[in-house]
Amino acid sequence: LNFYIVEACMETVARQLLLLDTALQPPESMGLEQKTKIFMEIYGNSLIRPSTAKYLSVLANDLVKMITDYDYLKGKMGFVSMDVKYKERDYLENLVKFWCGKEEFNIMDCWDRRLRKTLGVR
Repeated sequence: LNFYIVEACMETVARQLLLLDTALQPPESMGLEQKTKIFMEIYGNSLIRPSTAKYLSVLANDLVKMITDYDYLKGKMGFVSMDVKYKERDYLENLVKFWCGKEEFNIMDCWDRRLRKTLGVR
């Protein structure tokens, strides 16, 4: 199988890498039902359960290693080849580090502020 991601938006590339890594986890590490629930939760939701957030944090740390060390990437996901510039690779690294950051990110507050700005005063 060959997966090609041609995307100018690095956020989408990082998300696709995360989803690929989740989908192709070996059956010994997690069952099919658990893998499906986590995949669908990451794919479709902004609000995730604490167990999924913990999984995302662990996987994001692993993705940082993959992005910064191509030999490690080949060992973990040999079917992925990342031909990106250093600037894009640094951006991907910072983006994935944000996923496993310690600071709290309140998506509901961001959504509320965005709606209030878009709708304006009535």
